[in-house]
Amino acid sequence: MPRNKAKPDPKKQLMIKVKACQRLVKEAAYYEDEVVENESKLERMINDGGYDKHDIKKFREVLSESHMMLPDSARRRDDALADLREYVSMLMRKGRRGRVDDDDDDDDDDGGGGGRDALDDLMTCEWMEEARKILAGSVLDEEGGGDASVVDDEGGDFETTAVDDLAEGEEF
Repeated sequence: MPRNKAKPDPKKQLMIKVKACQRLVKEAAYYEDEVVENESKLERMINDGGYDKHDIKKFREVLSESHMMLPDSARRRDDALADLREYVSMLMRKGRRGRVDDDDDDDDDDGGGGGRDALDDLMTCEWMEEARKILAGSVLDEEGGGDASVVDDEGGDFETTAVDDLAEGEEF
């Protein structure tokens, strides 16, 4: 059966991306906590002396598996955050043009609600607020791994520009 070729609802796409980010952020934090717990448990097992060498060896394997999960979960989390950041920035750019569904082909304007009202609704919906919260506290920003474009509290986006090497009177 052929798929519906209608344009996807931007609010629904935003919701999906936000929920994916929420899940992946929780998952990465869970694995990080698991490693810390397992390291302390292994340390206790070694120091207590009440465990045989086989139990300690097996628990080291468990700890090793926990360590192996960290890079993959962090990569998936960072990819999802970057995708969300890109999607929100794209919505902001389209919003400045005045239409949520603006894809540079105005031929198929069917009055489907993609105008200013839809834009205002999208920019103030709960999923946009959640996206802003997630992106404001994202690991990409904390580690400096994200791009310079960020979402501000008013819903716009801006880029940081270095102005140290500008000459007197030079504008950027």
